[in-house]
Amino acid sequence: MITLESYGDQVGSEVLTTDTLKGITSTLITPTTGDYVGFRAKVAIIKCLTNVVNFRCDGTNPTATTGMQLAVGDYWTIVGTENIANFRALDTSAGASEIRVLLYF
Repeated sequence: MITLESYGDQVGSEVLTTDTLKGITSTLITPTTGDYVGFRAKVAIIKCLTNVVNFRCDGTNPTATTGMQLAVGDYWTIVGTENIANFRALDTSAGASEIRVLLYF
């Protein structure tokens, strides 16, 4: 079992509305101010808040019918700076989706 302490410090968070293709805000991944300037997020936890969402972390955009599905209430842990930078999410045919993102350094 991995504890959140193993991930490092939780520094950034945001809620993404995925009605259009969305990625994590770049200044959250690589801060331009504060204690983590020059660092990149190494772990991201995403949780689906409303409606099913599709996502990918390989640099390819998901569609409404392709990608890894995340159902309401489900969460996924993304490990690796490139995987986090390449994260993209999009609604499925279920309708407008929101996901919460927590970033760890």
